[in-house]
Amino acid sequence: MRSAYFLTIKVNAYIYLMYATEERAFGYAYDEGGYGEQSYGGQIYFAGILSIPDIPLVEQGSSQITLSIFDHDDLITQIMRRVGAFALSHKEATLKRINYDDYSRPIFHTVFDGHTDEGIEFKSSGIIDIPMIDKKFTDSVKVPNKVLTTSLFPNLANSEGLPYTVIYGSDKEVPLRYINTVNYKYMLAGHVTKAAPTAVYKSDTIPILTPFAVDLIMEEGIVVVVSGDYTTAHELDPDQRMYRSVTFVENIGDNANLFADVQGRYDDMAGTFTGATLALIEKPHHIVKSIYVNEEQLTTNNIDLTKMATLDTEFTGWIFARAMLDINDSDTWIEDISNNTYGLLKVVTLSNGLKYPYKAGEDTDAIAFLFEENINILDIEQDVVVGLTSLDNVATEIIIRYDYNYRLGKYNKTLRKQGKRVGDTDYDTTLAATYSNYNNYDNTIELECSWIRDATTVSNLMTWVKRCVSVQRWTCTLSAAYTEDSAGRRISDLKIGDIAGITYRKYGWVQKKFQINRLNMTEGGLSVHVELEETVG
Repeated sequence: MRSAYFLTIKVNAYIYLMYATEERAFGYAYDEGGYGEQSYGGQIYFAGILSIPDIPLVEQGSSQITLSIFDHDDLITQIMRRVGAFALSHKEATLKRINYDDYSRPIFHTVFDGHTDEGIEFKSSGIIDIPMIDKKFTDSVKVPNKVLTTSLFPNLANSEGLPYTVIYGSDKEVPLRYINTVNYKYMLAGHVTKAAPTAVYKSDTIPILTPFAVDLIMEEGIVVVVSGDYTTAHELDPDQRMYRSVTFVENIGDNANLFADVQGRYDDMAGTFTGATLALIEKPHHIVKSIYVNEEQLTTNNIDLTKMATLDTEFTGWIFARAMLDINDSDTWIEDISNNTYGLLKVVTLSNGLKYPYKAGEDTDAIAFLFEENINILDIEQDVVVGLTSLDNVATEIIIRYDYNYRLGKYNKTLRKQGKRVGDTDYDTTLAATYSNYNNYDNTIELECSWIRDATTVSNLMTWVKRCVSVQRWTCTLSAAYTEDSAGRRISDLKIGDIAGITYRKYGWVQKKFQINRLNMTEGGLSVHVELEETVG
């Protein structure tokens, strides 16, 4: 099966640089018209790509590749003279691999989608080295994406530069931001919330003024403000952005520490994030999708909705809650959500920019891609490298801290399980078996879960963590040919999170389930390097 690679660089709305690896594909697309003798996919290309480097197909690969282009007849130079020296700087770049069927019909597959990067080199030989950075490394945005300033709120107090708080789930004791000292107004959330706050608190170190005399002492260091002492509403800031406000009837001091319990972001009428009209966004994968759409401004074309939908039942009983009080990259927040599930929820961005979360060990879409009907393909017994996961991932004690307290800066609750001390209330038979199987191996895994508040979710997490750390798991790597099988399926269609059923008689494996952790197209594009890990049983 013949194949080729086709590069398109968008200089501006009218000019496109188009190059291919094949001698058959020549010509040059120019000003939406072009000249040349060969067209593929409705576009005209010049055979100027000199080689194809290793291309990461997934998140774990390198962020950048460099393509060497032969500038035939100084065409790129001419473009730069016409457009300017910036013609190739930070421009959209797409690399497609094209396989041809037996009838020479092209099958397009995007293997790289991003933009040209700095460090372009123009060589006297006519070769131009063009670094390109993957789109997945440019999508991340700052969350929260707006901060409090005196230009927005002239009577701001002690909140300059603090972000508009973003809240998910049913959160507790979220700090209020003082935004107006004239009418004693505070911002609770920088967006519309599901409902008004169910309770408002203040530090008991603040002088209790009339009409606060009947405030209820909640716990040490905090009191509940009676509902008659404040009002709450959705209001517009000067930029016409809606936020949740809490306004007090009397000044309680510029340095007041105020907090509130509130339900955060919620779904739209179409159930875009949760599948239910106006439902609270609180499941891990629903929060990830909300970040994609609300913060990164992605559309459904950028999100694998099929994979995401499979998680709806898998995360039954899981509830997250968190106030985003500090500014981080959106990818950092998403990674934090994944960490709070101990990798049960994994999130991937492909090289073409497609994003999706998936549940570890649950997706069975790809069993037939690597192996057909229990038959090893690609002479895998010669190519496979088998190993084990690190012993550091095995544990005989698990400590999970949860229910984070913003006011005190610490976790309120701890769940502990161990297999070393028989008779203790936290003794666990699964961890005890690990302790015995590994010759009294003593290792503790500690987790801090700032997204978890309730006992049910932390119990679900503990169950999953025990399954993960009770034993080492098999790993294997292999290289698979970049071709179609008899059913027309391509290994390029595989995604991170897919499951491969591996038959390897040497180890007694018959369709043993492994999850794909990494895909990387090898130099020249003749094969794909695949890294897999045995699914958690």
